[in-house]
Amino acid sequence: MRILDFNNPGGSRQGLLNAIQSVGSVCSLPIAPNLADWIGRKYSIFIGSLVVALGAGLQSGATDTGMFIAGRFFSRSCLVGLTSPSKLTHIIVGLGSGINGIASPLLITELAHPNERGKITATYNTFYYFGSTIAAWTTYGTLQIPSNWSWRLPSLLQVAPSAFQLCFLWFLPESPRFLISKDRQDEAMGVMAKYHANGNMHDEVIMFEFAEITEALKEEKINSKGRYMDLINTCE
Repeated sequence: MRILDFNNPGGSRQGLLNAIQSVGSVCSLPIAPNLADWIGRKYSIFIGSLVVALGAGLQSGATDTGMFIAGRFFSRSCLVGLTSPSKLTHIIVGLGSGINGIASPLLITELAHPNERGKITATYNTFYYFGSTIAAWTTYGTLQIPSNWSWRLPSLLQVAPSAFQLCFLWFLPESPRFLISKDRQDEAMGVMAKYHANGNMHDEVIMFEFAEITEALKEEKINSKGRYMDLINTCE
């Protein structure tokens, strides 16, 4: 980011420019799990990707630090009372990333075949660092651009992964676990049969997975009466 273009912010304001994206992610924590259980993993990823794209667009078009901060927040989380347009953009990027960070691994894990689940989940986690490396070298290269595009371009490139997800997300099935939780057992069995048993609805693996998910959902329902205050209450 060209500090000169934003009246030379220093000290705490420079720190805020970086930290606000993580703040956005934290603010998404109470929202994202409930959203994934309410509308499904696919639609949660859609909303998260859309929010990231919006935040990245606001960030790349920022005219002051407030607008830049707002874009970063949304690409990682949600609004936390920051009123300036630029603060709002940073927040937008954080909110969207936070939602995707919860819904995406859920969908990946719940769609993966049991024998491949560990490998696929590990690959998902590893690719964060792969993407971070690409982003770091990209921003290093754009620093050589003698104009506002030295920081606008890497900000704008954040739209690309979200656009990719928005286009190809619809080719994925919904999570069988989510479908079963919504009493859509036939759809769930169809998804598991197609991806785990070559279309055989009566395969032993499918029957075992269905029974396991159903039992787990029953247990969760029984134990779902906890409150957020239980996290800070002292055990007797």
